[in-house]
Amino acid sequence: MKDTKKNNSKKTQSNQDIVGVANSKGSNNQVYELTGFYAIDQFSKILDILKKLPYGVYVNYEHASIDTGIRIILDNFNAKNIKQGPERQEVINNAQSVESSSTYAKGLLEELMNRPAEVIAREQETSFIKYMWHFIRHLFSYTWEVVRFLPKILRKRAQHEFQREIVMEDTINNCYNMGVQAIPIVLFLSCSWGVIAALQSSMQLRTFGAEYYCIDLLVFVFFKEMGILLSNIVLAARSGSSMIAKIGIMRISDEWNALQVLGIDPEIFLLRPRIIAFIILMPFISYISIAAATLGAYIVLHNTIGISVWFVLDAISRVATWSLFLSVFWKAPIFGVIIGMICAYEAKSITLNSENVVQAITRGVVYSVFACVLADMFINVIAVTLGFG
Repeated sequence: MKDTKKNNSKKTQSNQDIVGVANSKGSNNQVYELTGFYAIDQFSKILDILKKLPYGVYVNYEHASIDTGIRIILDNFNAKNIKQGPERQEVINNAQSVESSSTYAKGLLEELMNRPAEVIAREQETSFIKYMWHFIRHLFSYTWEVVRFLPKILRKRAQHEFQREIVMEDTINNCYNMGVQAIPIVLFLSCSWGVIAALQSSMQLRTFGAEYYCIDLLVFVFFKEMGILLSNIVLAARSGSSMIAKIGIMRISDEWNALQVLGIDPEIFLLRPRIIAFIILMPFISYISIAAATLGAYIVLHNTIGISVWFVLDAISRVATWSLFLSVFWKAPIFGVIIGMICAYEAKSITLNSENVVQAITRGVVYSVFACVLADMFINVIAVTLGFG
């Protein structure tokens, strides 16, 4: 009884990968929405779906991650099935001959024979409201998947002592590769932003005769938000993208599977050290960014209104209180967890080819910056509401 329950649960989970959606207005307008991931050696999944579809149904694969060979088969099927329905059997037969050479064909075909393709009525017309609804729903489901993914990595324990030693060494190496080597970029961007902010703010405050308070304003902004924000952008764009690219290439070149064959858990060996490195690096990169931005602001203000180094140090001692200084130390690791978690999830999700790697890098960088800004907004709203400023 327990085995049958497990098999039923597996079937229901796998059923969700090939849920179809069709419009009931007429045979010429029927659409089958293909979802899920389909690699080049998974012809059986596609063939099983095509055989069960009636004539006149168009297969829409915009929301699926598929290989180029499978995309060609689907395009041929759509052309034959819509215009000349009976000729679609020729497409299926041709794909069947290619599929028969796959080593995974028989096992996949036996597994998928009992998966009926579900057809649910839906209107074809799309609108901006529906698009936003699907976007928000996808955003919440993506957030839930990422949040569920982090405890799986942190709860795992290495089976052997040498693996734990390797993880510690790899964490240190990642701190150097992902953090120390990113310091020149952080210094340049932060100093440039300090120059820009000092020029613009001093011009505006000069109208009120308060240009000497410009350094107070800039120090507060650097410590409060901009130092952490610039660090988030640099680490997500540079270190996060390189992490996804490196692990993604290992995924599609079977190096990930090779580690499993050797008895090494790749999630512990590859993903956990990088997440820990992001957590460790964020506070220090943020403080370096604040120092570089303050230096850039000082250079501009020294040449425009003639302030001295001691004036800047006095402003820092007045504005940068101990609580403001520590706020960077506790906020930055939160953003490190967010970046590491999203990039690790995207790297783990790569299953197809190099095109899938590019898509994962794009999603990882965009979602990391988006999530950090959103989290920073919620932290500030909660802090102001509770009176902590």
